[in-house]
Amino acid sequence: MKEFQLWMLMSLPEKVLVEPGRAAWHDIRRVFGPSMFLENGEVDRVALGRLVFSDEQKRRQLNKITHNRIQRLMIWETLKLLCQGHQFAILDMPLLFESGAAVDYMEKIIVVSCEEDIQLSRLMERSGQSEDECRRRIDSQLALSTKRQHAHFVIENSGSRLETAQQVRRVLSVLRTNRAHWRLRGSLLLLVIGCVSLTLWVMWQRSLNHG
Repeated sequence: MKEFQLWMLMSLPEKVLVEPGRAAWHDIRRVFGPSMFLENGEVDRVALGRLVFSDEQKRRQLNKITHNRIQRLMIWETLKLLCQGHQFAILDMPLLFESGAAVDYMEKIIVVSCEEDIQLSRLMERSGQSEDECRRRIDSQLALSTKRQHAHFVIENSGSRLETAQQVRRVLSVLRTNRAHWRLRGSLLLLVIGCVSLTLWVMWQRSLNHG
């Protein structure tokens, strides 16, 4: 849906980072070996997911490769959207609470929740993995009930797509009244002014020395 394009845009960084030839792609191949890749060179997400969600150490290794890169890319994409005039960006971060690094930087937190059996069946359908594998994957993350307690907004996704879309629209209507983006724009403006002033001062000092 066009109105949710901004939301979907911010779910792309992880997919972009592991594209063939990128640094994260090379690191994954070095750490986990060629068996985690498809014939076309892309990361085999099913095989890699099966491995890391059954082995805590492997999961930490993957997180070490991807998390900082994902966060840097998300920050860059968010700043680009801000410069383009967007009021806010919605970041798709499934492990926001588990990683803990970015929680304090979120203006608002939205948790998309559903009933446990629906969560399991959807994950099985989406990933193609067995029930046991999907349960391990869910159990490796913070429970949805706990995440809901820390959210500013909760979108209940157990019903139809129409019901979910209506909830999303209500959340967006509230977010559009938020003026926090002006603080960020002001901070960026001061940063730019500071950088320009410093550059001019350095150039002036060099001209005096050469003079």
